[in-house]
Amino acid sequence: MDYDSVKRIIDTAIQNADPSVDTSDGTITSLIVAGDATAIAGVYGYSEMIGRKAFPDLCNFVDLKRWAAIKGVDFNEDTPEDVLRQNVLRAFRVPPSGGDDLSFRMAVGTGVVFNIYENARARGLGSVDIVLGHTASVDNLSNVTNSIEVMRPLGCADVQVSIAQKREIEIRIVVTGFVDILAVSTAVESLYGGSGDIPGSDLFRSIIEAVAVQHGAADATMFWRDVSGSEWTQGTCRAQKSFTAHRSAYQHLIVEKCFVELR
Repeated sequence: MDYDSVKRIIDTAIQNADPSVDTSDGTITSLIVAGDATAIAGVYGYSEMIGRKAFPDLCNFVDLKRWAAIKGVDFNEDTPEDVLRQNVLRAFRVPPSGGDDLSFRMAVGTGVVFNIYENARARGLGSVDIVLGHTASVDNLSNVTNSIEVMRPLGCADVQVSIAQKREIEIRIVVTGFVDILAVSTAVESLYGGSGDIPGSDLFRSIIEAVAVQHGAADATMFWRDVSGSEWTQGTCRAQKSFTAHRSAYQHLIVEKCFVELR
């Protein structure tokens, strides 16, 4: 409420109490009213400012960044204001105690160079297993564990954090047609090679075959096997190991070699 509005209310109250009181400009009464109105309007203005700062949907961009830092929302100098406001408001709607996937990713913090996988109720009600990508270090594991413990979801009886193990495999692609064998091998190794970091990723037959077709193969069939094994299997290779065993290591598929053969 501004000064003029407050002054009008005070003048009206005085006139209602005693119509004989002169509140015109220059009178002692008007000076007293002006002083009171200034003080009251200042309190209202300060309250409104505090209110805007207290609500992320109303605050300015500077205060919004402070809220983002408080709530652990990622942003940089290039983040648009509307995007940051939406992310901050979502952090309020989905508190860390919610136990959803976003909550754990927020708990991990910023600056991570690995992916994470969250599996709720893997070992029964109240349990959550967090798996870091195979590029994570022991220090990363410790930091993530500590961060999650600080923001531990309500009702979560047991949280376990581990690092995915690399599972090296070999791929064999049998193709027909005029195909660049080296290009196919390079594309597959790039897609599923050591730089990949998706805990529990699958190798899909359809994707591998599509890569071969993109490089000129009229037809393609994918086979895979573990590096240490001798049996070739046609189709999809799953990396995930069971979560039922205590702190069972989660696996990430790494293509060690890719062979391309013509029918």
